[in-house]
Amino acid sequence: MLKRYYDKCPEDVDKIFLNIKGCFFDRSRADSSPEGVRKSVENCVRMIGGKGRIDQFEPARKDPNVDIEVAMEALKKHVEAGDIGGIALSEVNAQTLRRASKVVKIEALEIELSLWHTEPLENGVARACAELDIPIIAYC
Repeated sequence: MLKRYYDKCPEDVDKIFLNIKGCFFDRSRADSSPEGVRKSVENCVRMIGGKGRIDQFEPARKDPNVDIEVAMEALKKHVEAGDIGGIALSEVNAQTLRRASKVVKIEALEIELSLWHTEPLENGVARACAELDIPIIAYC
């Protein structure tokens, strides 16, 4: 859908900040291995076509089978290649966020945060974001 929009209104590319969640296959399995990252980023780039750009890419969830440092190194290569503008994370704890930020700049952290879900304010995640200068994208 976004590719069709860019085809129709290419002048709007600079008006859009695109954050894409990826590295999640079959709606049930995280894959942040270097090969999984490559497949996911390449698929997203292909889907938006040559006119759009991915400003920020975030693995949808932390892959329990891949160290966060390995995933961040794989994503860092795509930033350096110009495939994506930056890296965000989703639903990670403070320790994982700190480990990831030692490998590459983390542009944002998406977490559940609301009047009904205040755990990130109590479990160290918000504090880590403040210390590392990482904006929180709150959902819910």
